[in-house]
Amino acid sequence: MAGQHYSESITALVSCASLTVPAVRFAALLARSPAVSNALSYVMLRRAQMADELAKARYYPPEIRLARALLDLADRHGVRAPDGITIPVELSQEELAGLIEASRSTIARALSSLREHGLIHTGYRRITITSLKQLRVLAAFG
Repeated sequence: MAGQHYSESITALVSCASLTVPAVRFAALLARSPAVSNALSYVMLRRAQMADELAKARYYPPEIRLARALLDLADRHGVRAPDGITIPVELSQEELAGLIEASRSTIARALSSLREHGLIHTGYRRITITSLKQLRVLAAFG
């Protein structure tokens, strides 16, 4: 609604820049640019689909939720390494827990399970996926 102000909080996992655009100017941009309007519609549709998937995923076991989160991070940020794909985003167990809506102790157990099965190697705030194929198989069970 015009004239209303909303406040949101975000946490960036990597260095970034942001831009604030007043609603009136953004609406004008959408009105004069069908390409921008279509792109926004696509992004909003994808976000709705992702929200639906996240709602369903809450009922999956933690290992499956973690596998899916790791695959998403690998797709977006992964770097080839001699032993697999390293996720260069430094995440603590607490931050991983927040990603999949679990406790830190649940994440610790899930990471331990994935390590025991040879799917990942971990270090201080570093995860390397050593078996992408097997991790995808696990993620598909949800």
